[in-house]
Amino acid sequence: MASLTLFEPRDFDFSDGYLGSLITVIPLGQKFEVSPFGCGQLLFRLHAGTVPSTASVQVVLVDAAPSVDDPAARFQGAIAGTAALQATTAVALASGFVGIRCNYLAAYLVVLQPPSKDPTFKVTLSAELALKDDTSPWTPAQLSNPPKLWLDDRGQTASAGLVTNWAENSGNTNAFTAGSGAEPAASGRINQLPSPRFNGSTSVMGSTSPLSNIVSNNSYHGFAVVNPLAPLAAFNADPSTNAQVICDAGNGYWGLYVSTLGVQAWHHDSVAALATPATSVIANIWYLVEWSYDGTTIRCRVGPKPATSIAAGNVFNVSGTLALGHGWPGSAFFNGTIGTVLVFAGMLPANDVVAVRGYLSSKYGVPA
Repeated sequence: MASLTLFEPRDFDFSDGYLGSLITVIPLGQKFEVSPFGCGQLLFRLHAGTVPSTASVQVVLVDAAPSVDDPAARFQGAIAGTAALQATTAVALASGFVGIRCNYLAAYLVVLQPPSKDPTFKVTLSAELALKDDTSPWTPAQLSNPPKLWLDDRGQTASAGLVTNWAENSGNTNAFTAGSGAEPAASGRINQLPSPRFNGSTSVMGSTSPLSNIVSNNSYHGFAVVNPLAPLAAFNADPSTNAQVICDAGNGYWGLYVSTLGVQAWHHDSVAALATPATSVIANIWYLVEWSYDGTTIRCRVGPKPATSIAAGNVFNVSGTLALGHGWPGSAFFNGTIGTVLVFAGMLPANDVVAVRGYLSSKYGVPA
């Protein structure tokens, strides 16, 4: 594992304190060129001294693109993880995953001061970024909440140019199969990776696993890399009858679909089938789509565009089985290619979201 020194052991004196809490931002040396950059661990070591329990010390990595000259603006635009030490002495090590892609990084020491002077607040700190090598790349499986559904280029079984089985990689045995005449084509590719091509008229894959496997405490967080192809399916007012990328096919209460209006996420909360406002897409272009529900709001985000949202109650029924490419009986079929689908049970914290976006953007070459 290669490492990049952010700063050597240095003495910091914060003993003067401040009246009231205050964040101090200290730039730590030059910009570090680390392109291409994938994922790694931020290692933060306290060599000597004490951090009071009323204070906090963090090292923050930010995108330090040359076009941004204001250090304060760079700090406010932080896009990576942080590692913090509190109330500790002697040698300690903290780490946090970061998953970003940028050409330049800058490191900042961020100090939340105690509410009054503390003569012991003198520390010796160092930090480094341990970059994971190609033989052990970071993947979403390393998150504390790994995906419950994970379909990608692995596990596809093809026969006579058709995908008959798509085994997934979460370990939850959510394999998807296609019956005779319903198989997607094996001709799809993204970044030279095989991706099932759904024809918009007959292609559908189903799993015996229920939606309950990927909904935890009535919350979920999903990601998909898809290429909707022309012609896009017509929009239907009933979300369950649109051309679903993935859905709860058993009951028709949950899904993600693409229509002539664009991409929308939805679920039924026992009162109504509620869909987010549509984000328009252009046919024959690959997109990273993210959708989630936190217990109060459904959100849908396409690439780097702002997310759309709609307030909703809990998912009405989670006992139905899952399907790809087709929804409730009588609904439209998805016309396009699916590169990957990841769904997490529960909402991901912000740092994990950044890591997953970075992983998918790097692997599939799509904007995040």
